[in-house]
Amino acid sequence: MTTTPELHIVVEAISANRMAGAFQGYKVRTAPLTWEEALAKWETFRSTRFAVRSVNDPRFADLVQGPFKDTVNRRTGNSRPGTGRIKAAKAWAHAHGYNGAAGGWIYNKNDRAICQGWDTFASYYCAAIQNGADGWYVLSDELAS
Repeated sequence: MTTTPELHIVVEAISANRMAGAFQGYKVRTAPLTWEEALAKWETFRSTRFAVRSVNDPRFADLVQGPFKDTVNRRTGNSRPGTGRIKAAKAWAHAHGYNGAAGGWIYNKNDRAICQGWDTFASYYCAAIQNGADGWYVLSDELAS
């Protein structure tokens, strides 16, 4: 039996005033990573406002959605790189009122075409999509207390 390692995220403490304001909550800054990867990412921020937390912690569990994995061909076993990213983009789009239509066009909540193709949408409109340790994740813009 193989076990999946526990995954961790880097969170940032958000305050009303960046220097000394009242604490408002935590905002997720990375997709779920292994402990070592999360620590390495945390060190790049070089600030006491950031911390590494487990995705199993109930306070932070709702901050990430996924993993969205690449599609695997059942006959050949080959994966199609990038398909997990597109699945994550579609999940983010659905949550924010965007939708796709025939011809590959993506529409915003006002039914205005904004781009063609989910890959383009993922590249330009989904800053909240990140690759994690075991697939693609959608990061919430909500604050956790």
